[in-house]
Amino acid sequence: MRACVIQECKRSRFFENKQDEKKRRNREATKRNKKSRPQLRTPPETKREATTDKKEDDEDNWDLTEEGDIPY
Repeated sequence: MRACVIQECKRSRFFENKQDEKKRRNREATKRNKKSRPQLRTPPETKREATTDKKEDDEDNWDLTEEGDIPY
């Protein structure tokens, strides 16, 4: 048997309007081109960047008064 004969038989069993044909062709093209598409992956975050972010988060701009009392 040749390739895609079974799929062709299934397809020709029922009438296929233009919208269904476009959907089918789009699905088939997606399957065909899936292997050739490059996978976009984000690089993992380095440890050095993570530690600098943590240091920046720890710093705050709260200054106590010169007497050391909390001004409530």
